Amino acid sequence: MVEADPFFLTVKHSEQTCRVDYVGSHKAVISTVEDCGHSVDASVTLGGKTLLSPASNCLKQSLSDRENAFKVSHCTPSKEGDEMDFVQVKVSNNMYYAYCPGMEFTYGSSRHVICPNKVFKLPLTATFTLSDITYQRQVMNLVYEENTDPLMIEKVNWHLTPVVKWDEIDRVFPIL
Repeated sequence: MVEADPFFLTVKHSEQTCRVDYVGSHKAVISTVEDCGHSVDASVTLGGKTLLSPASNCLKQSLSDRENAFKVSHCTPSKEGDEMDFVQVKVSNNMYYAYCPGMEFTYGSSRHVICPNKVFKLPLTATFTLSDITYQRQVMNLVYEENTDPLMIEKVNWHLTPVVKWDEIDRVFPIL
């Protein structure tokens, strides 16, 4: 069973800054026998034990290919610096995943890079500074490292990574 750790996104339109949240499947079971996944509701308990209740048939396509995987949760009037509320950095599978639209980060000690308006990856060995926080591999404390099958990770990513048309996000969400 895998559990989503989604990013929340931002859309700016007509002097409004909107937060866009992932509302798709948060838990799923990926079959190791068939190339498919089940969205599951793991909130059902019986006698103190969690029951896995499939919320869908075994889906051959990605669980996140469905329409409406993201939804605008709320909007506020745009103000200077509101992009700081959307900065997120997560670590998974030996990579940093970052989201910092409209901002700049420093890669290494001197290379200044404008953040794209999408989630992007950096190697875990990278050193970078974003929002006055420096991320360095040397100072990370690794508590546990699990040996995982790289092909299984690719299968899980294919089934659970949302398909987002990043170039169209500003055009589509204001309509919703």
